[in-house]
Amino acid sequence: MTATQTAALRVEKLDRVFDVSAPFLSRLLYRQERRYLHAVNDVSVSVPSGGCLSLVGESGCDKSTVARLITGIYPPKSGQIRFAPGRSGQPLSAQMIFQDTYASLNPRWRVKNIIAEPYLHRIVEHAETEVVFADPKHPCTRLLLETIPDVNSPHRDRKIVAGEVPSPLCPPSGCTFHPRYPLAQDRCKIERPSQEARPEGARVACHFA
Repeated sequence: MTATQTAALRVEKLDRVFDVSAPFLSRLLYRQERRYLHAVNDVSVSVPSGGCLSLVGESGCDKSTVARLITGIYPPKSGQIRFAPGRSGQPLSAQMIFQDTYASLNPRWRVKNIIAEPYLHRIVEHAETEVVFADPKHPCTRLLLETIPDVNSPHRDRKIVAGEVPSPLCPPSGCTFHPRYPLAQDRCKIERPSQEARPEGARVACHFA
């Protein structure tokens, strides 16, 4: 989104933590401490007026949790969710659309599509669709795009993402994707990358993107 575009929705530094502790008596009996799941951590995205934001990623990367926070189903621990004023002057709102989206959305609408990819409670890449498909920067995004079937080359060699998404109760240090990326460097294992702006408008959380 450029500086001249109006954001219909702006999400800034969104956090959500769930208490997943065992019941009190079980914790007392087995001397267990409380356990907390940091499901969403420092998520910032924006949707331009007349646009669409697609949250993409593997199962278990908290896409649904972000959507539930934006629509008010879950309250955030911290952060801001701001909707632009509508025609009435009142802030816009959002709702969940379940099941048959083709019957719920008007196919004649044309929107500006933006992709944001979360991985283990953080956004790792955020850019317009054309930018992501033409030149994905984050290793997780590149490997995810490799899984898309190609009808023109159904037998092409593809680099499938190895392993499973780590448990969010015990996430890896540094970049949480490093255990699954064979070219990860020592810095990836120690230092968590911040999201940096790219010249083409993308924002990427990778030390070497």
